[in-house]
Amino acid sequence: MLQTTVNTALYGDVGDYAGHFIYLYRDGDVIFYVGRSSDPINRLQQHMGLDHTYPNSSYPSNLGRVIQDNLPESVEWTLEVYTLEDCVPLIEQYASDVLPHYLNLLSGEKEFIESVAASRSDIERRFISDEKWMRDCKEGFQLYIYKRLGDIAEQAMFDRYGPHLNYILNTARVRPLPARYVKERIANEGAKYGKVE
Repeated sequence: MLQTTVNTALYGDVGDYAGHFIYLYRDGDVIFYVGRSSDPINRLQQHMGLDHTYPNSSYPSNLGRVIQDNLPESVEWTLEVYTLEDCVPLIEQYASDVLPHYLNLLSGEKEFIESVAASRSDIERRFISDEKWMRDCKEGFQLYIYKRLGDIAEQAMFDRYGPHLNYILNTARVRPLPARYVKERIANEGAKYGKVE
């Protein structure tokens, strides 16, 4: 697990976080949000409404609004990023019934890939080299396993931490945000009225 601040994640160098794609935002014991992304640092940009490469990403998410509403203190909040291996103890605690299935699949990776490779068609054999086919099978298999384990790890994090700002899939315990983080908004705040020239 790696830790950094919101400020460093937005404007600094967090170092090598490859393979870390489960993430959690906190202020001490208050857990705001748990998520999963192949690039959790860029995902923060999206949460803040700063990444304009995706539709509707010009607007901050609930997490982004809470960070903005609580500036300047919120730049010192903690971002934790986890690998799947970091999450195994939580998965064992909160989803122990499914973990053996995926670990068995991982241990049978070679046999699975060989069986898929043996079943490919003549056209596939003609146009795709054996080496590329095996590499693609392995990558596809690993993506499937890691996606499923990622789903389970994210749910285990929800179950363990009960984050305040996750509403979808956080069935364990949705809790209201502590009052000190809730800022009153005024409807149409900042709106200008008058003749438009």
